[in-house]
Amino acid sequence: MSGQETIALVNAILNGPFVLVSIFANALVFTAIWRSPAMKSRPSMLILCSLALSDLLVGLVAQPIYIAKELSEDPSLQKIWNTLGNSLCGVSMWLITAKSVDRLLTVHYHLRYSAVVTISRVRFIVVIIWCVSFAYSGVYFWDIFWYDLFLAISTGTCLAISTFSYISIYRVVRRHHFRIRIQNAAVAVEGNENLHIKQLVKSTVNTFVFHISMLACYFPMYILLFLYSVSSSHNLWRKEWNFSMTLLLVNSSINPFLYYWRLRDLRLAIKETINMLLCRGKPAVNSS
Repeated sequence: MSGQETIALVNAILNGPFVLVSIFANALVFTAIWRSPAMKSRPSMLILCSLALSDLLVGLVAQPIYIAKELSEDPSLQKIWNTLGNSLCGVSMWLITAKSVDRLLTVHYHLRYSAVVTISRVRFIVVIIWCVSFAYSGVYFWDIFWYDLFLAISTGTCLAISTFSYISIYRVVRRHHFRIRIQNAAVAVEGNENLHIKQLVKSTVNTFVFHISMLACYFPMYILLFLYSVSSSHNLWRKEWNFSMTLLLVNSSINPFLYYWRLRDLRLAIKETINMLLCRGKPAVNSS
């Protein structure tokens, strides 16, 4: 077995368990949000619901295609992965970015957030993300160089927007914190502001965890995409590229556990969904 075949086998083995994790965990998150009218009516949860759906499709479609591609030399599987697989991962990446922008708007327009960020606007943005992510996959059949370059620019843009959003959120929270210090005379106002700051900090930390996960899983691919775009050969860094793809796909399995860990209302909804599924699975007790 050659070195490249060994790497392909290792990648396939690494992805195998995460397929089931991604499908089961994201299906739970999606179902928990979808069956709750109150959660579906919140713009931030609509983004999260769409993200869970894209991550579910990554586990259901993209990862099996990737595993089959790694274990097979069929060029058609490579083309399907480069278009369908990358498109699904691209949707997840842009939705995580949209989540960071949503958090920035929450802290920046905390009094006018509901007027600025409406459910219809968020729904429109989510549809655009899905459509554009799949539309640009057609560039692959036109020119691979431009496809890789566009993918690198898209990934770099998402990372830059998310990073900018969190830097801005930090500045807003810090400004609020300083404003509290000069309001010592107004005890009631200070108490309200302190509560508001705590909520802002908690919300920021929750989403910042997603950003760190995104950086860890997407940044290696971004670096390699940039190197590919300025390189004359796609055979360079092949081993590193394969493992960066595995890291990218694993992100879809990590996200639902981050939701469960950091978002209390979603955690309660997931528990209710699990209880509902378990109750349905129990045989009915005959009282006669």
